[in-house]
Amino acid sequence: MKRRFDVSAIVTIIKNFDYEMLDAFVWDELKEVDPSNEGQMLEVFKRFIVPEYEVLDDMSKSLIKSRLFDLLSDPKSDYQVILDAVEMPFEPVEEPRNFFSLLWFALYGERFY
Repeated sequence: MKRRFDVSAIVTIIKNFDYEMLDAFVWDELKEVDPSNEGQMLEVFKRFIVPEYEVLDDMSKSLIKSRLFDLLSDPKSDYQVILDAVEMPFEPVEEPRNFFSLLWFALYGERFY
């Protein structure tokens, strides 16, 4: 059985990839990104996620970090729940743990192991 916890903080930080948040030009541009390509995804995270994260208040940042830590720490995490909450332009994310681990790296400058 998969552990359930509040994923809204994580959804909040990746919402910038959602169909409703992107204009058609950016959507088409991001459709070309391969979510399994770390270099491409790191650039996309730095462009769309990191700037939004940096302007959040400390409490929001702490909550996001805590939830992302919980998600990555639990081998039974259900990443699909989060990915299903955001309609992203990328091909299906084949390795969601790597996706979120790379998000951790983009936000905090260190790898999550």
